[in-house]
Amino acid sequence: MPHRRQRANSRLRESRRRQIAVEAARIMHNEGMRDFLHAKHKAADRLGIFNASELPTNIEIDQALREHQSLFRTQDDYELLNRLRTDALRSMEFFKDFHPRLVGPVLEGTADRFSAVCLHVFTDNLEQLCHFLNDHRVPFDQTQRKLQLRRGVHAELPVLRFTAGQTPMDMTVFPLEGRRQAPLSAINGRPVTRATPSAVEALLTETPERLAG
Repeated sequence: MPHRRQRANSRLRESRRRQIAVEAARIMHNEGMRDFLHAKHKAADRLGIFNASELPTNIEIDQALREHQSLFRTQDDYELLNRLRTDALRSMEFFKDFHPRLVGPVLEGTADRFSAVCLHVFTDNLEQLCHFLNDHRVPFDQTQRKLQLRRGVHAELPVLRFTAGQTPMDMTVFPLEGRRQAPLSAINGRPVTRATPSAVEALLTETPERLAG
């Protein structure tokens, strides 16, 4: 009997984790929320589930988000993703002297109408990059982002945000040596995938059915 009760409790926890993951994915897709922790707590609150052991991992939420998008994506969504990737490639050509790499939802195929084009650029002279933007009359805001460079090592890195046409751009600035090792993902703890301009150009040749990849 105790083992049967334990199995029942385990199934209940798994069911609730799944419910929260699905609701968190729905919130992220519909409301443009990008913070996994905030999304899972908001989902749990809506569902009336307050046991911390029943909260899903970021990986579970990311998987639920991909499943949600695969079910509800329209042709307009594919066209938006293609446009964002096109804008990303143009921006990478513009910043070619700073070794740009595309990261995030636009690369991964999970971008939506709330998404910015996220780039990693590399320079040991942040002032030079800021002058470059100013010289081309690109207004921007500067902030910082804390990233995990490797296990147990974090760093605050500059982030420049601006708009290219109608597309929001989010550019994290690394030192030149940062090209050697991508930071670790907050979702799965593995190095973030980065794409070169040629890799992004290859994505643009994909058929609509494959654009989500």
